[in-house]
Amino acid sequence: MRKFALLVLLLGVCLGGQLAAPRPAAACSCVAGISPQSAFAAAQAVFNGQVTALTLHTPPLFDPMYPFISKDFPFKEFSFTVTSVWKGPVATQTVVQTGVGGGDCGYNFATGQSYLVYADRGAGTRFATGICSRTAPLSQAAADLAVLGAGRAPQPALAVPIAAVPAPAAPAADLWLRYLLAASFPAGVALWLYLSQRRAARA
Repeated sequence: MRKFALLVLLLGVCLGGQLAAPRPAAACSCVAGISPQSAFAAAQAVFNGQVTALTLHTPPLFDPMYPFISKDFPFKEFSFTVTSVWKGPVATQTVVQTGVGGGDCGYNFATGQSYLVYADRGAGTRFATGICSRTAPLSQAAADLAVLGAGRAPQPALAVPIAAVPAPAAPAADLWLRYLLAASFPAGVALWLYLSQRRAARA
């Protein structure tokens, strides 16, 4: 009986952690039919360039302060050698952040390929984009290029990081609420098992 109780408790911890951990949306929902003009106006940077490298960032698997709470999600960073710029302070060597796909709207750039990129500001001198933008392989961006016209040369380097738009941090109260949710399930199972054993012993 004790082994069974321990197994149920371990299962409860796992389920509680899964319930408490924040998750990305199950599907990426985009507004269809955005024109090149609207995409240019909404973007904070527009440029074309070739992807030279990919770096995958994964969150820590365990945080001793919050053992049941995942506070981060994986993302990709693509290094670009920029050819032309239409908007924004874009350097010759630029990094673009995006999701990994599967519901987080990440764009699947291919190393060695050239793209027209509509981006927002990321962290430091980085930019961010996704599949909801008009970002596309350069070979498929003729309509956009006709609207954009001739671009300018990229900057050699950005001496000062562009203003970043940081992701909002979860409030401390929210973290403790998730922690309480994660702990309540196994605690409830343990109490139920204890009371069941007491009733069985009295019978």
